Amino acid sequence: MARNTKRDAASYVNQNFCRIWQVMEALEGTAFEPVTRARIRQRTNLSPDAVKRAVITLKELGLAVETDGKISVGPRIAKFAQRLADSRAA
Repeated sequence: MARNTKRDAASYVNQNFCRIWQVMEALEGTAFEPVTRARIRQRTNLSPDAVKRAVITLKELGLAVETDGKISVGPRIAKFAQRLADSRAA
């Protein structure tokens, strides 16, 4: 007998992705200036461990870079944003 287990879309939301996205938004900050992990925690209210995991993930994917203890948006994001802007301008 098959069970109908229909769930709403919200139940499929990946919370890890949501935390990573919060960190990405924190990196936007003011004019995309490099920020410390402490500043990311202030902007997101995430735990230090959640910020650490998100930053490591973003760095491994080329979406963020860390220099002298400060994190900023990586070149992969800039490339993606430029391709998006170009495609919308055409």
